[in-house]
Amino acid sequence: MLDSHLEQVFSLAVMEVRRRRHEYLTLEHLLFGITVEENGRGLLKALGVDVLALRRKLERFFTENVTPVPPGGEMEIVQTTALQRVMQRTLRHMHSAGRQKAGVGDALASLLEEEGSYAAFFILSQGVTRLDILE
Repeated sequence: MLDSHLEQVFSLAVMEVRRRRHEYLTLEHLLFGITVEENGRGLLKALGVDVLALRRKLERFFTENVTPVPPGGEMEIVQTTALQRVMQRTLRHMHSAGRQKAGVGDALASLLEEEGSYAAFFILSQGVTRLDILE
């Protein structure tokens, strides 16, 4: 149901969660994965996003707002409810468009509907709207 680029974004997001020893897989981790994955990075650049500045904001967010699991502690990664909502919207959008697979753009557009999230704020603050992504 996910195209290879979006699968790679999730893989990168999970790797980042593990690397940082975070307990939750969040929208910010998903956005981080988008900034790293080649297709996602290209999409962001095409939208006029300063990817390096975005990545710096995400790095600062992780450092200042997410407490790592102590070393030696049990690591079970849990998806946040917001991430689950974004994925449900992404799949609904894919189905309503009559496509077989969801892509990075679908996930990014769905992410922007989580207006209270830092991830959406970081994208919106660079002047990108949901309509920009859908076009």
